[in-house]
Amino acid sequence: MNRGLATDYSTLAPTETAEPGPALEALARREAGVATPEPPPVPTAGPSMHDLVIEDIRARKAMGFAKYGALLQACNGRDAAMDAYQEVQDLIVYFKQAQIERALLVRLLDAARALDACDGPADDELEDLSALVAECRGIKR
Repeated sequence: MNRGLATDYSTLAPTETAEPGPALEALARREAGVATPEPPPVPTAGPSMHDLVIEDIRARKAMGFAKYGALLQACNGRDAAMDAYQEVQDLIVYFKQAQIERALLVRLLDAARALDACDGPADDELEDLSALVAECRGIKR
C-alpha cells in the first residue's frame, strides 16, 4: 500500500493496446493536458442535462430543508463566499478522483479489448489484467 509516497499517475493514460477511436483519443488528449476545443454537441435521444440538474437541485433543496429545517437564504449568518470556496475545493478533489478512476477504467477496457482480440490470453496478460482490476479497486499487489 502506498502511504504518503507520491504516485506517478502519468501511466494512467489510455494504453495503445487497442484501437481507441475518436472518443478514447479525445480522452487521451484531455488526460494528457492538451487543451483543444470540444466539438459541438450531437443531438441524441437522451434527456436534457438541464432538466436532470433541475431535478437534482429540487432534491438537494428538499434534503437541505429536511436536514436544517430552513431553506438556504441570504443573510442567514453564514459566509456564502467561504461556503462556496470550500465547496469548490471539494469539487476539485472529486474531479481529480474521477479523472484517475476514469483513466483506470479506460486502461481496464483497453486491456479487456486486447485480450478479446487475441486467441487466448497468456498467463502474463491475465496477471496484468488482474493487477489492473486490483488497482481499480484500490488494492496494491
